[in-house]
Amino acid sequence: MAGRLTEDEQIERSVVADRLNQIAGELREEGDVEIRVGNKTVELHPPEEVSYSIEVVETKRRFRGNRERIEVELSWKPSSAE
Repeated sequence: MAGRLTEDEQIERSVVADRLNQIAGELREEGDVEIRVGNKTVELHPPEEVSYSIEVVETKRRFRGNRERIEVELSWKPSSAE
């Protein structure tokens, strides 16, 4: 795959947790990882060690209300290429 796929939607916390658990399960297994993004499935090739980053942002706004955001990023050089 060359490029970027993005999926943005408003969903329940339990659905988010299920999707994160699915990704975690894929990462636990050895070999390729299949990730669903929208109506597509992408096959990725993570090595044994990956780079992990987490960022939490809390924003307090007087008029537009408070916001909280969490970003988790995983990155790596593919262990095998197609």
